Amino acid sequence: MLRASSFLWVIFGLAGKFGATTPGSGVGDSRAFAIEVLLTAGLVNTILATASGARNVGPNAALAVGGYIALAGLRAGPVSDASMNPTGLAVIMATGRSPLETYMQLGGGGQRLAAAKLRDGMEASVTLRRALLNYGHAFYVQTAHTALANGRSKLEDRLSRWLLMAHDRIDGDALTLTHELLAIMLGVRRPGVTIALNLLEARGFIRTHRGVISIVDRKGLEENANGANGAPEAEFQRLFG
Repeated sequence: MLRASSFLWVIFGLAGKFGATTPGSGVGDSRAFAIEVLLTAGLVNTILATASGARNVGPNAALAVGGYIALAGLRAGPVSDASMNPTGLAVIMATGRSPLETYMQLGGGGQRLAAAKLRDGMEASVTLRRALLNYGHAFYVQTAHTALANGRSKLEDRLSRWLLMAHDRIDGDALTLTHELLAIMLGVRRPGVTIALNLLEARGFIRTHRGVISIVDRKGLEENANGANGAPEAEFQRLFG
């Protein structure tokens, strides 16, 4: 992280551009940087201690990591002006910042828009504001169903749901994923993910390679989710067609 930060500093200088956050009012660059290093180290240690390999503590890992992120965001926001990678929903809901972290699980392209320009656009266009609020609603429905699936559904059902959600968000059928990442996202041990993937492959729903999972029978995967998937997607379809 230190080498990457130094490399970016050499190229771009200490400019708050390209989506970067800048130190809060009255806070020096060195102090803000030191806080960010400590917080990042703490987050990595929390993940390694609760959600990695043999130390995976199951659903409690998600609580530990999420709790750390929330507390770190509340503590560091006034110092470094960072919000653990602010999400667009915080801007849409007019809250300014979020204690949550955005993590990209699959590679690909994207677009970025300055928060100030998004706010201006929402003020100028009722249609845009309504569309973005509808998206926020759909996202929270998805989040609620994730909590429901985590508490009620079996590992195999939740894995099917997660693969379907990832499939919805890519072009093609190949998901570049590892068993370790899936274990972290589902809050279970890696051997459990391996067994569940083998069951799905034996039924002809997916095909696995090293670091790649290909969706073969999407309809079969939907049925195998046993109701854990579908409601958030239906709500999104209702709102956006």
